[in-house]
Amino acid sequence: MSVLTSGSAYSVDTYGVFQWIGGSWISRLQTVKNTESVFGTGDDNLFVTGVHGLLMHYNGSDWYEYTYLAQPNVIYSGGWADEKQVFVLGWIDGENSLVLHGKNPAILSGK
Repeated sequence: MSVLTSGSAYSVDTYGVFQWIGGSWISRLQTVKNTESVFGTGDDNLFVTGVHGLLMHYNGSDWYEYTYLAQPNVIYSGGWADEKQVFVLGWIDGENSLVLHGKNPAILSGK
């Protein structure tokens, strides 16, 4: 589970992302790949990681999947973001560590 500075709480289950609103969990994303984590800086800057290289970003209105980073032998297990950068952690073939680092898409979109 991830609680953001905005006070919003998000969690993942096997195939999706949920937000805690008004005393219950509301579905925010359904996937066909297993999800591992959700993190971000606010309701308009969320990241979701998972198996087979699942990495997605939510800008407050649309989800974007980084399909060019998806590979069957990669699991992205979590990460960290601030307003300018993002780190994604994972492993390849279950044994080799992997760290991705880049600019936060939120600054590119102006959100």
